[in-house]
Amino acid sequence: MLMMAMVNGLSAIGWIRKVDRQVINMAITSVTSSISTTTGYRQLPASSGGLAVTANGSMVYTGDGKTQKEKSTLSDAVEQLDKSLRVFKRDAVLDDLFLDGNDSSSFYDMVSQSTRTLVSSYNKLNDVLRSSNRISKEGEELLSRVQGMMQGKWREFGDMGIMLDPRTGAISMNENRLAEYCVQDRGAVRKQLIEAPGGLAPALLDVVNIITKKTVGYYFNSTFDVSV
Repeated sequence: MLMMAMVNGLSAIGWIRKVDRQVINMAITSVTSSISTTTGYRQLPASSGGLAVTANGSMVYTGDGKTQKEKSTLSDAVEQLDKSLRVFKRDAVLDDLFLDGNDSSSFYDMVSQSTRTLVSSYNKLNDVLRSSNRISKEGEELLSRVQGMMQGKWREFGDMGIMLDPRTGAISMNENRLAEYCVQDRGAVRKQLIEAPGGLAPALLDVVNIITKKTVGYYFNSTFDVSV
């Protein structure tokens, strides 16, 4: 009799656990259904994330690793671009050398190297956003801002050897052409690189300031949290 009671007890426990699993599965189905039908949100693929239980027992929908990696990569790109812009600030060393009429080879090397670093940094940011299939409307507008500025002054930048690829949004630079033009008209080079409005560095600084005013997730149609 005792053995029979124990068997019946274990069977009952197994049945309760089965019911608990069914209840959890129903809850998950209910949450994911509400996520896909909520007004203002696009439906996410099943691989986009999952459900997790918080410390207080609520259930949240979490983003996937790819989204987090994109956000982290964008943060790194913004930080790198911000650092590369410091040399182009008004009254910084490079600006002083332009105004002082410095004609040494080290000055031309500084102009070339600093511009190359700036272009490379921006291209990294551009690539992070354009390569994402989750880029938001705000992210697209951010890139269009730079592209529009450069297309509006294509001749001025082109004379310096700085060009925009309208297909990819990437900026390219011909260092020899930049050095030659700097010798010919250093004032024009300073204007296009440093002076605002319309200068390359001020335009890219605007991009950095705009991004840092928001969380990086603002520029992606990322997954979101839903508590139940």
